[in-house]
Amino acid sequence: MMQGKLFQPIDVLKATNRQQPPSMQENSEPLIRVGEDDARIFVKPIYYLQHIPHSLKSLYLRDGAYERLKQAVRLLPENYRVIVYDGYRPLQVQQFLFRSFRNK
Repeated sequence: MMQGKLFQPIDVLKATNRQQPPSMQENSEPLIRVGEDDARIFVKPIYYLQHIPHSLKSLYLRDGAYERLKQAVRLLPENYRVIVYDGYRPLQVQQFLFRSFRNK
């Protein structure tokens, strides 16, 4: 049953007003360092390795997101591993990425 849902198209969200930024709410979940407590999760901090200013050497996810990632890893066959390239980004990194893509 779940297998069929994996291949369904993703619904398109239609913005009502392009001038309004998406709303965000702080959920107060702590940021957790990824990969320290699970041998099947590897970390490759891609922005740090690309020397992007203000990028972090460690990767962090919100507690709830990290718990769901670990649940997903447990569903994989035992010989599978996961590599996490990105998670929480400081605002300066997000701005750098935005400007870089805009300029391209």
